Amino acid sequence: MSRSWIRTLVLVPEGASTAAAVQGALENAGCLVDLRRLTRDARDEIDAAWGELERGESDLLVVDESVESSDRSVRSRLEQLRAAGREAEVVVLTRRDPGRPVAELQAAGALAVVDPDSEPRLLAGALAAIVDRRRALISVASARAEREATEDVLSSARARAAVTSSPEFAEVLEVAARVAPKASSVLLLGESGVGKEWLARAIHAASPRRASPFVALNCAAVPESLIESELFGHERGAFTGAHRARRGYFELAHGGTLLLDEIGEMPAALQARLLRVLQDRTVRRIGSERSLPVDVRILAATNRVRGGEGAEAIGLREDLYYRLAVVALEIPPLRQRRDDILPLFRGHLERLRRARDEPPEEVDGTLTPAAAQALREYTWPGNVRELLNVAERADLLSGGGTVDATHLPRQIVATNDPAPERHPGSGSNSGSGSGADDPGGAGAAPTELAWRALGLGVDCDLEALRQRAVEPLERLYLERLLADTGGNLAQTARRAGIDPRTLYNKMRRHRLDKSDYRGCATARERPGAEPPTESRD
Repeated sequence: MSRSWIRTLVLVPEGASTAAAVQGALENAGCLVDLRRLTRDARDEIDAAWGELERGESDLLVVDESVESSDRSVRSRLEQLRAAGREAEVVVLTRRDPGRPVAELQAAGALAVVDPDSEPRLLAGALAAIVDRRRALISVASARAEREATEDVLSSARARAAVTSSPEFAEVLEVAARVAPKASSVLLLGESGVGKEWLARAIHAASPRRASPFVALNCAAVPESLIESELFGHERGAFTGAHRARRGYFELAHGGTLLLDEIGEMPAALQARLLRVLQDRTVRRIGSERSLPVDVRILAATNRVRGGEGAEAIGLREDLYYRLAVVALEIPPLRQRRDDILPLFRGHLERLRRARDEPPEEVDGTLTPAAAQALREYTWPGNVRELLNVAERADLLSGGGTVDATHLPRQIVATNDPAPERHPGSGSNSGSGSGADDPGGAGAAPTELAWRALGLGVDCDLEALRQRAVEPLERLYLERLLADTGGNLAQTARRAGIDPRTLYNKMRRHRLDKSDYRGCATARERPGAEPPTESRD
């Protein structure tokens, strides 16, 4: 994770009149400045400052050469850095004097040599340019490290074992490692938030195309009227508003990898054109008569779980499905790999804290037993995406310290709440043998049994309580209604009193598939049949 600011250590002699100007110019350029005013004999402090730079605790050192015993001492320190194989992230402040060996400082590896007595505007401009260059170098190095770390995920059995303890997910990673070097299309399946794009990036990073672009398009996020233009591009004047020619995602990903996320949401007419591009390896912009060759590896992803009717279950044409699903990888949800929950949580805590440059001893990702248990037992409907969000929230609320259950969202802690106790006299029939004093008994009131079964508690506000109570009942209602209609969505929506789009969204949230209910219609839908005498379970 790259920083937008640069940790800058400034060493100036005590009483230097230019210190404020240098500090202001650096801060305006986006630096976090640690200004140290030193006496000439402060050898220990000077050595400590250079040591911080060598250990990587500072991104940039700005040193006035007069704090050292001689300018040759600055040069010798630069030469030591270069001998140690470190890039010299050092700016030397020195007065312009023909007798000063400025060229020697530059030759020794100084990033720049600046006259602190320059006009303030020129000083600020020079320092800003140096900082921008340094920031760009850090950004490039960070991007390279991130790419190499992603590539390492699939590089060896040991690297894959460090990612997951789940045998199912480990098998997915092993297959991904085998197909990564090839050019074949891969279809990634799994619930929302399980890490489909992460795995797609890992496949790209472990492929021969790693140095070329990785481009991702979420087909569900682009309006149907624009998705064709986004994919294939358009020429100037191709339609109203097309004031200039524009490259599409295929052209942008040329030589690299294109991820089509939520591929099942792509309109059927566009699927036919996509199939033609995959077959011919050429693309034609909207409004153009010329076909352009493209060299792109296609990865596709969907949160519709594989099974049942294959292509139809995912929402794809059958011929396109077989083109995309040369290899299909299904990522298991987080609730099915509970041994991964705590390592993922701790790992993200540590990344967040290292990004703030906290000392190593403070980066431990500590969890109390109560917090660890709550995290392990929660069902994680949002999968890894939700876990990362919760980790960031816990990090903020804990102030970077030990994470306790109080730092976790209510719905996670509520999973582990003991059943609420009924106090004598709290029920309307207290003492009448109705079970008021025994909430778990056979005589407990239905609302009390529902309270316990749904894991409800008084640790949340009324709206959150209503949400937690309604969700499982809504899912059960839709399951039974879909079974009653044989998976007929129009009939299900009409009987539920909602429009089909709302029904579709609710089914996606509850991970319900209409194909699971085909052939399940009851006698109620058959003409002339008597209504059933018993309710369906």
